[in-house]
Amino acid sequence: MTSVELRNVTKIYEAAARRGAPTAALEPVSISVADGEFVALLGPSGCGKSTLLNLIAGLIPASSGRIEVGCKPVVGPGPDRAMVFQQPSLLPWRTAAANVRYGLQMRGTNTAAEQRERVAWALDLVGLTTFADHYPHQLSGGMQQRVNLARAMAAMPKVLLLDEPFGSLDAITRQQMQSELARICSVTTCTVILVTHDISEALFLADRIVVMTDRPGRVRTTATVPFGRPRPEEVRIEPRFVELEHQLWNSLQTTDPPTAAGGAI
Repeated sequence: MTSVELRNVTKIYEAAARRGAPTAALEPVSISVADGEFVALLGPSGCGKSTLLNLIAGLIPASSGRIEVGCKPVVGPGPDRAMVFQQPSLLPWRTAAANVRYGLQMRGTNTAAEQRERVAWALDLVGLTTFADHYPHQLSGGMQQRVNLARAMAAMPKVLLLDEPFGSLDAITRQQMQSELARICSVTTCTVILVTHDISEALFLADRIVVMTDRPGRVRTTATVPFGRPRPEEVRIEPRFVELEHQLWNSLQTTDPPTAAGGAI
């Protein structure tokens, strides 16, 4: 069953200045994401990856085309989607538990007891139960992003949207967080869409990779990742993994026009 469907979606930003020219961020993009699938949007800065994620989240409107989540058109943000951004964006005066609870309080659809139960479950999911009473300044960057993930997961979304959530972390912490995310996603049923410019990250985490390139953004090709989830760290040095890294890199460098169906590696 399809969880997320984009049909000929475009995005054009009107110029701020009266005489400026509009900026086309996305050419017609069509993507289908199945229930429970983990899809990575891979590409260089400026190719429209984050714009596409914001469209799915309902944070900005599409210029044309149709976006559906769970067979319902996206007309704005909704409780069926949760988004994690690159920066932790935690409230500094709230503890980890209180930050996780914040989203539930804003929705106002759960009792206090239900909120406490969900917060405890989410913190356990990301391995931060013993840090529930710590404030953001007492947590490392990786731990702060775990709180962000916990806050998103506490809402029980059908679709989890990740906009380069580990982009601001150092290389070692980033790789550790990739393993943590792989573990978390293996015990949940939500659909995941990740924006990244890191080829190894996309291959390590996703079931399928959508390669985006050019300006305005478009789908260059797609690749199905031939490894089960979750993946052990050792998969990164397997010959097939390294081969796919090279193929995806070459795909990002090519100037050939994209195929109508997006192609496949």
